[in-house]
Amino acid sequence: MMAAHTEKGIAWLRAALIEEHRLATGSDDGLQIGLQLTHSGRYCRPTKHDGAEPRIAFHHPILDRRLRLPDNYPLLADSDLEAIIEKFHAAATRAWKLGFDFVDVKHCHGYLGHELLGAHTRDGEYGEALRIVLVSCGKLSRA
Repeated sequence: MMAAHTEKGIAWLRAALIEEHRLATGSDDGLQIGLQLTHSGRYCRPTKHDGAEPRIAFHHPILDRRLRLPDNYPLLADSDLEAIIEKFHAAATRAWKLGFDFVDVKHCHGYLGHELLGAHTRDGEYGEALRIVLVSCGKLSRA
């Protein structure tokens, strides 16, 4: 997790990576170091580690059944998604300040970004597939 309380450790990790790269290759010329930003979405475990605490963007007929989510399981509101984007922005800013060259925003493997790409039945700003791509990816890339 990229947050104020983890910056020192992440900076140490970056420095150790650069040093090991130098030892292995003799140089750090052209070395690019990035971090991945992701949100686990329906596979979240934010407060307990023995079970999922899903955060979902829309009701998926197969995945909801697999996770035994009831039909009335709450969806993330647009305001929740905006808050997540703000946290991604803060993490990307911290990464940049710590010297990382890029962040990779994950939209795959069933995580929240991937789920949003398929949320064509969702109401609101993050509902239509084209709008999802333009809004979520556009806002995240500006972070």
